[in-house]
Amino acid sequence: MAEVVGRPRYDGEELTDMHRDLALAAQEKLEEVVLMLARRVLSRSGQRNLCLAGGVALNCKMNGVLWREAGCDALFVQPLASDAGTALGAALWVHRRLASSRPPFAQRHVCFGPGFTDEAIERILRQTKLRYRRSVDIARDVADRLAAGKLVAWFQGRMENGARALGHRSILAHPGLPDMKAKLNVEVKQREMWRPFCPSIPAEAACDWLLDARPAPYMIVAYQAMPDRAHRIPAVVHVDGSVRPQTVTAGTDRLYHSLLSHFEALTGLPLILNTSFNVMGEPIICTPVEAVRCFGSTGLDVLAMGPFLLEK
Repeated sequence: MAEVVGRPRYDGEELTDMHRDLALAAQEKLEEVVLMLARRVLSRSGQRNLCLAGGVALNCKMNGVLWREAGCDALFVQPLASDAGTALGAALWVHRRLASSRPPFAQRHVCFGPGFTDEAIERILRQTKLRYRRSVDIARDVADRLAAGKLVAWFQGRMENGARALGHRSILAHPGLPDMKAKLNVEVKQREMWRPFCPSIPAEAACDWLLDARPAPYMIVAYQAMPDRAHRIPAVVHVDGSVRPQTVTAGTDRLYHSLLSHFEALTGLPLILNTSFNVMGEPIICTPVEAVRCFGSTGLDVLAMGPFLLEK
């Protein structure tokens, strides 16, 4: 194998055409094999719904191919698909074994992690001696900053489980600014420039921006952007015209949905760039103390934590 692909590429080394060709070949072979397996499972089972789990199911491009070509009526990808979700699977298995039935549970979000009261957040802010103010409408204030091109850390409610930030521990930015992707990578994320960023969008607006749009609350399936609109959101459209969206409903996350609505009123865009609140190589921020540290050590402009607003 080494004779064919050469030695491994080390961090910081230039990406060559050989690296790109190898990545594309591996991706295409993965899609070919998984698509074949999915079609076989659907055919033999007679089922029309396809559910995926396991670490490979975090491959968003593959999931998009399955959705378009496997022939299923519905596709559900468990957002805790990797080893991080084994506890959830174990709990479901034990319930099924002890109760002889599935638990009466429909998964509509993954925000089951730690949360902090306004009082706890303000106590920590006072200890830092940083300037902050309590916002009357945090969603409106943050929308104003995003529309002005600011990089905003958004820390709200209980933390998400899994690999994606879904509007509770997120870094947010304006998706319509051509230089935003580079700015975010250089000043905050400190990662490779080719990595794409993803948008959050109100569920009711998804069909206006995405081809064959369906509910995508977990940012885990790739869709194609509408060709006549992709140029308006360059910071979240990948080189192949794809996006990895998170659709947001007011019933599931009213505050985040309100932020999207305020941003659309200011810019005409219902989408916001949403990436995880961390830097490369670090876990997603969990606590207020971690949030303040990351805010202070990166190029972030604004930290919206609970109802409190910090600005540099």
